[in-house]
Amino acid sequence: MGLVAAVLFGVFIYFQGLLGAQAFFLAAIALAFFVTLGPNGEFFKMGLSMLLGLVIGLAGIFVLAIAFPLPPYNTGYVAVVSAVSLFLALLLSAVGLRLDGLLIGWGGLYAAVYPLYQNDPTVLASAGVPAAVGAAVSLLVGLVLGLFILKMAVASAAREGGS
Repeated sequence: MGLVAAVLFGVFIYFQGLLGAQAFFLAAIALAFFVTLGPNGEFFKMGLSMLLGLVIGLAGIFVLAIAFPLPPYNTGYVAVVSAVSLFLALLLSAVGLRLDGLLIGWGGLYAAVYPLYQNDPTVLASAGVPAAVGAAVSLLVGLVLGLFILKMAVASAAREGGS
C-alpha cells in the first residue's frame, strides 16, 4: 500500500507542470497533515476551508500589489495586510470552517505567490491566479492522497483484525 501511495505521489510530481502545480512540496505537506486527521477527519470541510484560506491569502497579495508601495519599501504594509488576512481566516473559523484548513490554505498561497510579488509584483497580473490554482491543486492532491492512504490503512487493519 505504501508503494502505491509513493507511486501516485511520484506521478503527481512528474506531471505537475501539466496540472499547473509547480509547488509539489505543498502536496507533501498537505499529505502529511491530512493523514494526521484520521479516518473521521471531515475531509470535505477541510478542502473547503483550505480553498477559502487560499482565496483570503490571494486577496491579501493583490491588495498589497494594488494599494501599497511595492517591494522593497513595503515591510510595514506586508505586516499589516498579512495580519488582516490572517484575522479574516480566523474569523471564518468561527462560522464552522476548520481553522487548520484555513491556515494551511492561507500559508500555502503565501508560500506559492509571495515570492512572485517580492521579486516582480507586475507579474502577479499574469502569474498570480495560475500560481494560486497550482497551490490549490497541490493541496487538494495532498488531501486526496492522504484520504487514499487512510482508506488503505483502515482496510489493512480490518483485514488483519479479521484474520
